[in-house]
Amino acid sequence: MNHYELLFILPGTLTESEVVPLVDKIKEVVTELEGTNVTVRDLGKNRLAYPIRHIRYGYFHLCRFEAEADKIKAIRNKIGLMSEPLRALIQSFDPEKQKEIKLEHFTTAEKAQAPRPEEQPRKRGDVSLNTVPVTKKPKEVKEVVPKKKVSLEEIDKQLDEILGGDMSEV
Repeated sequence: MNHYELLFILPGTLTESEVVPLVDKIKEVVTELEGTNVTVRDLGKNRLAYPIRHIRYGYFHLCRFEAEADKIKAIRNKIGLMSEPLRALIQSFDPEKQKEIKLEHFTTAEKAQAPRPEEQPRKRGDVSLNTVPVTKKPKEVKEVVPKKKVSLEEIDKQLDEILGGDMSEV
């Protein structure tokens, strides 16, 4: 038996109470096709990188399970036939080599507490672009000239001069 991860995204247009049965439905698909030790982790609702089916937000879930390699194609096909998930991705997972993944881009609280790159102290010999302080050139101030009101007669005169006054050939 191999270890696998299934990351799936459900539409953000659903309510929290509508998401739970869909997660259970996907969990049943995995267990139905001989997946064992199925665990599902809710990663929360987040903005998608690009709209999928005109939907901009989604509920992210990570499902880890064990299954035979020949059953993965059947699981992928059965989840692909479901209309609810926006995306689903299955990949192999080695629990011995790969420790618990930090999903920093899913949690906004950790992002808010992390120092910004320009606020981090520089270390001697550090040439990373992320730690170089950002300096901006001050903008030049332009003098504001009040606009002069122009009458329609003046505009007509200037148009006649530009067009050469001869409109018979037009």
